[in-house]
Amino acid sequence: MNYRRYKIGEKYSQDDKVIVLPLQQFIERHGFFVDVSSKDLFRPTTKPEEFGGYYKFTCDKLIFVYYSSQVTNFGLSSKPTLELIEVAFRDGKTEYASFDTRIEELEEEQAQHKRKKSIQNELEKLRKAKKFFGRHLPKYQNPNADEAETILSFDKYLVDTGYKTNPAQYSKKYIVFDVETNGLRRASDDLLSLTIYDPFTGMAYNRFFPLDQQPLVLTSFINGITDEDLKDSVHITQDELNWIIDYFDLQNSIMLSFSGGEGTFDSSFVSHYCKRHGLQGFDDLKFDNIRKHLPASPYGVVGMSKDSLCSLFGIEGVQEVHSGLNDCILEWKLFEQLTSSKVFFINEHLYRYHTDYVMPVSYLNRYPALAESIGIPIPAVIGIPRLVHEYVFPKNALKEIHKFPTNITGITLDHLLKTMIDAEEQDNTSFLTANKKKLEYIGSLQTNIEAIPIIKKADGMVKAIDKKNDEYINAVNAVTNQIKSHLSSTVAFVKDTVFNGEHIISQELVISDNRKVLALCDLSSPGAVMEIKTMNSIDELFGCGVRVKPVVTRQLYYESDGRKTFLLQICFQRNPSGEKVTDLRIQIFDVELKTIDQEEYSISELTTQDIALLELLQWNPCFTYTALEELTGMRANKLSVRAKQLKDEGYLINQGTNRKAHWIVTEKYTKHKSRIDNSKPVYVYDWRKYDRHLCGATMIEEISSVSDAAKRLNLPEDYIAIACQCEKHLHSKYLFSYEKNKKHFR
Repeated sequence: MNYRRYKIGEKYSQDDKVIVLPLQQFIERHGFFVDVSSKDLFRPTTKPEEFGGYYKFTCDKLIFVYYSSQVTNFGLSSKPTLELIEVAFRDGKTEYASFDTRIEELEEEQAQHKRKKSIQNELEKLRKAKKFFGRHLPKYQNPNADEAETILSFDKYLVDTGYKTNPAQYSKKYIVFDVETNGLRRASDDLLSLTIYDPFTGMAYNRFFPLDQQPLVLTSFINGITDEDLKDSVHITQDELNWIIDYFDLQNSIMLSFSGGEGTFDSSFVSHYCKRHGLQGFDDLKFDNIRKHLPASPYGVVGMSKDSLCSLFGIEGVQEVHSGLNDCILEWKLFEQLTSSKVFFINEHLYRYHTDYVMPVSYLNRYPALAESIGIPIPAVIGIPRLVHEYVFPKNALKEIHKFPTNITGITLDHLLKTMIDAEEQDNTSFLTANKKKLEYIGSLQTNIEAIPIIKKADGMVKAIDKKNDEYINAVNAVTNQIKSHLSSTVAFVKDTVFNGEHIISQELVISDNRKVLALCDLSSPGAVMEIKTMNSIDELFGCGVRVKPVVTRQLYYESDGRKTFLLQICFQRNPSGEKVTDLRIQIFDVELKTIDQEEYSISELTTQDIALLELLQWNPCFTYTALEELTGMRANKLSVRAKQLKDEGYLINQGTNRKAHWIVTEKYTKHKSRIDNSKPVYVYDWRKYDRHLCGATMIEEISSVSDAAKRLNLPEDYIAIACQCEKHLHSKYLFSYEKNKKHFR
């Protein structure tokens, strides 16, 4: 047992939620436990509740744990979160004498004020609390700092699981590892256990660690680990870590975990543990997250946990209380399924791909890795848009128009346009049903989306099948009617100019020459196809003009079959609260599908914000997420996720595992760097008087070009262009705040 005596006021650990109090103060602060009952004692089965306080009495400590409430899921739910832990060290005398002293004081008061019932009541409560305290307080033991630790030989922690995989199926060697922890704070919570499992030999290394950060195990209800399990545990040594790395050949393996957050939870937890104990070697290993191999779940699907996915695939052995050893085996079995099966979601339902199945292009966009594994190349095509029609709704018309929070707006406007254009809808039900039957159904997860069944009417409106949705659908139809009154010029342009008077159909089924991909056209004729989108489908590339977003370009590519291609987009712009539509316009683009070199195409996939992020990291590889958040306008958590994706795609290399690590922008990006558009003026503004939501700013001066601005402001030319581009997503001009940006380059 590890032990050291803490001085009053000394920090207990690096966890700033744990404070040490004098024993007498602790007892008095908690009112001599007169209101404490058995349900307030912290046990291994205790599942903390919001705003709950719990006590634990050990042979050498008195502990109080308090949980508050943390709002989650956009304010729709909450969960208990650890607020503080108070610790008082026992001496074997004070904890008992404090009760007797207080009882004597009250008895003296009672003798002087015999008629005061409040004193008698307090005495009765105190005597009852003393009995309760005595029943639940273990006999005091003074831990001996000189007591020798029981150190086992390294191989004593080895376990033969009996489960092996076929090495021939894998070109790389994988090692699975799992951690059980005392919370989710990687730097502040204790690492309770570490399990390392080699699926090629069936051998696993499994061990516990003593508590350093907190005085008790808080997560027993999750992982089943108790204070008693950690009683004789010791910390890992550098020799033991070296032995583990050598025994499992970790330097030549990929460390697999099923990690949440950014996918580095397990590795970061071990990394922080190693730093606290001065251990070297773990951060040099290679890591992968099993979650990265999961098919993307559609919006609204819940339950993508390890346990639910194992149940979905029929993997046995899921336990209510987790253990590192069992979890490692489950994680590997799940990884086996994911790497051997070509699986994907259709809504909340999971299916296994079959070679005869014709993949809809929308799924091709959602599952590019699946497309690659089944031999469907992503076409190296970019869509170059040319605006040929635009209708801007007058401001007075916007008062009665708003965008609904579900996809009902897109469905109704799509239906409205098709009815006004007199498009003949094709019935593809027989083919699509037969095609779907070629897939193997695996199972379904839950979804938090409640579908509203509707009937599409010939006048462009919709009708609710269930009367309980009548009020909502009536509101939708009211907005649709308002928009309908402004569509005459757009409808005429589509009929006469886009389709040149030809017969127009909707939902035309187009199948690729290799019969691997299908597309359903929104509108088509013998000479043209058109996609309808109720969102902005145009990307503005950094210094390279504009393009149609790749997902829409692929749809047009598979639909076109040699015909002209068009995009109609209905763009809503709302105020910050999302309640009012401040701008609504319909735009039609003539889209040129241009085939380019595959290597050049990969760089074209980067968005403006991607390029801004890469450029910023080139200028300062040690930028923190806070600095990047300030400069790009993206939130730190989204920046972190996007940076990891860019790393996975080969554009970035991260040296180390912490948030302030040194980033290297790879040659994959630098050799295809976009050029700056130097023809546009730069408008320097005062960011302190700038209102993003009003799309206005207090201008300081106008500078004719980026080059001139660089000379005038004494800042790097590329950097000014990056900053301008970050601001430009709300503006039509290059905007730059000198005061906001200068501190990063001084």
